[in-house]
Amino acid sequence: MSTRATYQITTEKRDIRPVIFYIHCDGYPEGAMEYIKAGLLFENKRGTFIEQFMRANETAEITPSHNAHGDTEFTYDIVEKKDGQILVSCTDLNDVRTILMNVPVEKLIDDILDVPQIGYITKLGLDAVLYSKIQNCKRFVDNGGIGNASTILHEMIRIIDWSEKSEIDVADFKVIAETLNDIICLSYEGHSPQTFWDIGII
Repeated sequence: MSTRATYQITTEKRDIRPVIFYIHCDGYPEGAMEYIKAGLLFENKRGTFIEQFMRANETAEITPSHNAHGDTEFTYDIVEKKDGQILVSCTDLNDVRTILMNVPVEKLIDDILDVPQIGYITKLGLDAVLYSKIQNCKRFVDNGGIGNASTILHEMIRIIDWSEKSEIDVADFKVIAETLNDIICLSYEGHSPQTFWDIGII
């Protein structure tokens, strides 16, 4: 998936400046965790996590800033503490929304879920995907793309159904999906969705 992202890595193990990497694909949280995990598991442990990340991810290229590439969709700020703990923060630039803030990487790469249509993903990553689908669905409804909104909603519903069968709590997303379904149905009938957004249903 061609989702661009940048990864700024700061280490407290040595007195060096942060380094920012740009990777042109799989920048969603679930994909980013695979890049981070690859760095953590890489056999050559010399240096800091900066070097490990660069060695493990051959497509990573050094870039001057998070804003150097106009097509970047997610930014990650990774901090390597002196004790070796890795903290991760993530911002979705499409919605200017912080998804993760200083979360220990162990909480992100443990308990990986194998979700149909998505692949291997963490629970936090699954939440991010569902949230992204909600925003994309809303955007299409706002712009009159009801058919596209309906397609995204059906994808979301399939993921929610799988999650419930797997006993994963997605109750909040299910409520939003049901509301979106009502809005899309009304939009097909010619009603404007703006009233729904104004009163804060979504």
